[in-house]
Amino acid sequence: MNKILGVLIVLVLIVGGVYLGRKTGDIAPRSTVFSDTNRGFQFTYPEGTTIETDLDDTISWRTNTQTPGTAIVRVTVPKTLQPMTNFSEAQFTVGTSSESSAALNCLVAENGETESGAIIINGVSYNSFTLNDAGAGNFYATTSYRTIRGQECYAVEYTVHSTNIGNYSPDQNISAYDAVTIKSLLESIVQSFKFQ
Repeated sequence: MNKILGVLIVLVLIVGGVYLGRKTGDIAPRSTVFSDTNRGFQFTYPEGTTIETDLDDTISWRTNTQTPGTAIVRVTVPKTLQPMTNFSEAQFTVGTSSESSAALNCLVAENGETESGAIIINGVSYNSFTLNDAGAGNFYATTSYRTIRGQECYAVEYTVHSTNIGNYSPDQNISAYDAVTIKSLLESIVQSFKFQ
């Protein structure tokens, strides 16, 4: 009888732990691996986001540059992740350029960027930069990690788009978005990025 009672208690604790984990967000959301075999890199992105490849876009390969390049892949974190907040969306992008000016400016801050220092991501050294931009009640906060591979500048970066919460009337019940959660989600994608 004691053995049966002991087994029941253990089962209740396991089921309760799983339930509480799901309720409190302790169990990580499922993620999918994106792999670019041509350029030899991969990363994981979480469920609830969307991914675009084969982008016909030569400028948005990197924020804050006019140098042509290739936007390889973009992951979008939709507004629905934080409804009823001033969060609009966030985008994670991997881009590259083989232009000589791109390589020359790859590892330096330019056009209002702030250098945040060097960082190692999965064995590769990157220089990191931040840039804050605003316009017409919209805010754009970009974090960019850049490295040179061969003769190419690679930019692994994300931009969070939010709106001025002061522009909403109180009856709309719009609250400030959870910046820590959004940044943590985007950083988890960055930290999963690796060259193969």
